[in-house]
Amino acid sequence: MFSLAVSFFLLKKPKIINYIFYLFVTIFIVLFFDSIYQYFFSKNIIGFEYINKTNFRVTSFFGKDEVLGSYIARFFPFLLFLILVNYDSNFSKKVNFFITTLTIVSFSIVLISGERTAIGLFILSFVFIYFSSQKFRKIFMVPLIGIIIVFIFAVSMSEKIKHRIVTTTLNQMGLNAGSERIVLFSKTYEGHYKIAANMFEEKPLIGHGAKMFRFYCSKDENYVAPNACTTHPHNFYAQMLAELGIIGFLTLLVLFFYITYFFLKNLYFQIFKDRQFISNESICLLGFYFMTLFPFLPSGNFFNNWLSIIIYYPLGFLIYIIKRGKFYA
Repeated sequence: MFSLAVSFFLLKKPKIINYIFYLFVTIFIVLFFDSIYQYFFSKNIIGFEYINKTNFRVTSFFGKDEVLGSYIARFFPFLLFLILVNYDSNFSKKVNFFITTLTIVSFSIVLISGERTAIGLFILSFVFIYFSSQKFRKIFMVPLIGIIIVFIFAVSMSEKIKHRIVTTTLNQMGLNAGSERIVLFSKTYEGHYKIAANMFEEKPLIGHGAKMFRFYCSKDENYVAPNACTTHPHNFYAQMLAELGIIGFLTLLVLFFYITYFFLKNLYFQIFKDRQFISNESICLLGFYFMTLFPFLPSGNFFNNWLSIIIYYPLGFLIYIIKRGKFYA
């Protein structure tokens, strides 16, 4: 209903998109400078201070919620979509510069946020759009070089970023010298997945019910490992298997494969027919959902309010461009 409401207002008042575009540009600019400020001074421009004593994290205006990188990474392809709609898909020099700046700025924020999953999400959407769009493939060459330079410079010059992104990752995955075995993301995540597997084994068809992971793992008889019990298993597909069973799992999987089908068919059209099957606007929005539904990365709670907004908000815009006949190239 939320997505349908968004599409309804867009169809009635298309100029709303222009205001949304300027709003998101302002948000990204403010978060960029605020994140840089917090990185150097340990508090943001209005005095919000957050210190994670275990791992280095920059959170900006999000405070104790460590979601800055996820917010930027998830809305990056959506903002690319807004740029195209605002400028009528005109890839002028101004638009190309805008896209280049946005890409490098977004990656920089994600990197200093210390959110490793957000880095993976950003790369996924970047790669999806790069291989899906002939126009973006040309534009993205400069940002790609910029991203590589930013990453190398940040890891080389900042011990905090290097420790969070490189050292901690290797340690948690058991890839450093002296580790007993290789671990799936971390021992804590492995514990989450074991609990989800146990829940699925008990009720494979319909699961234990939405948001029931926290209650199941809190029972003594369902103990698996230290720190394994939390509010959700940190993977959409594991959560679906545990809470909604095969029915919920297949729903997500079919959606992901449907998006992958469009990606592959579009790639086929580019290779053999030298044209795109779907429009650049559609590619940006499908890139968002490809990244969001990608099975092999940790994720948040599928039923969390803020993630639900992020998931269903762009869907309204996708419905809008389908209704306007702008989905296909």
